[in-house]
Amino acid sequence: MELHERYRQNALSYCAAAAKLDSEETNDFISPVSLCLAFAIELYLKCVLLKSGKTADQLAKKPFKHDICSMWEMPELSGSRDQAKTLAESCYQDLVGASALHRPIPVPDTLSKHLKDLSKLHNSASGMPLRYPTKRTQVPDASLMICVFERLIRAEEYGDTIVRS
Repeated sequence: MELHERYRQNALSYCAAAAKLDSEETNDFISPVSLCLAFAIELYLKCVLLKSGKTADQLAKKPFKHDICSMWEMPELSGSRDQAKTLAESCYQDLVGASALHRPIPVPDTLSKHLKDLSKLHNSASGMPLRYPTKRTQVPDASLMICVFERLIRAEEYGDTIVRS
């Protein structure tokens, strides 16, 4: 099995864990949901970057490491960014229609902001507050990001994402 496929499978596992924890009717899992989601997104982005020709050694160093935003802004991810915008609209409609969550659903326009906020909480430059809290850590609502990235990760299995170099 190719390395990028192992990254994709792990990303899907973390995303499924985030979704399961997020579906609970308690607020006890806010940080674990965010941490699982951040790992899912990181692994998905690294999967796409590996497919585009980056090496595992390159991804272990700056500007990659755990910096979701830096990876998300890479030219190779432009197709994924385009897909995410479209998916955010359909995910929003699905989440609102299902009414499974008993809290407001983030609107599609907030996806980029929530991704930046999650990246700050996940990367080492900020001290990784999702793992090592030093004060009260505010985390973005994960429901929309879980839906969008689960669909992106699943599409990657079938080669439905666009990789641009």
